[in-house]
Amino acid sequence: MRVFALLGLVLVAGVACAFAYAARPGGWRGEPREVLLIARDMAFTAPGEAGLNPTLRLRAGERIRLVLENRDPGMKHDVVAPGLGIRTATVAFAATDRRLITVPRTPGAYDYFCTYHDRLMRGRMVIE
Repeated sequence: MRVFALLGLVLVAGVACAFAYAARPGGWRGEPREVLLIARDMAFTAPGEAGLNPTLRLRAGERIRLVLENRDPGMKHDVVAPGLGIRTATVAFAATDRRLITVPRTPGAYDYFCTYHDRLMRGRMVIE
């Protein structure tokens, strides 16, 4: 009898986890959220974010697709966030790089920057 009660509990917990997983952004497919950074005029911008070199807010454990677009003629750019182990490819003007990333589960704030222009192109990624 205890075995059946335990199996019932496991089944209920499994169903609850499945519904919670399906309710996440992307649902069952786990489609990552796209985070776009545009390199232009020696700064990063992001659609929907105010100002230059915006603070990017990420959810702990989420999957994102970090997209770097270079719209800076004659310049090469990349994005690195050493504290998160993130490094894009170096992209020339009119090129794009995409990286799938699983955000760490530990909340915190981390710098991101362009290795070629780190004094001008520097922002923060905040994991909430």
